[in-house]
Amino acid sequence: MISYLVSTLRDQGRLEEAEACAKEVLDLRIKYLGKEDRESIHAMTNLVGTYYEQGRYEEMEALQAEGLERSKCTIGPCHPDIILAMGGWRIAGCARTI
Repeated sequence: MISYLVSTLRDQGRLEEAEACAKEVLDLRIKYLGKEDRESIHAMTNLVGTYYEQGRYEEMEALQAEGLERSKCTIGPCHPDIILAMGGWRIAGCARTI
């Protein structure tokens, strides 16, 4: 799967290629599955991780907030995944201040 390629590229420090792949996956999943689909939201998470590695924290936070809102609509605001994601969002925000 191409989403694994994104992780591999990111791990190798090939961040521009990882970003391009992550955007392609996200665009395709949104096109064929819709914005609210969990696979589309997962693709957003891959792009968030790439933005984090690139130090693009403002873009990362905006996309992460969008994904969180979509997830809340899809699985509900009290789902354990939402609670974990909210904790991760706070952690990522702290990384920006370090």
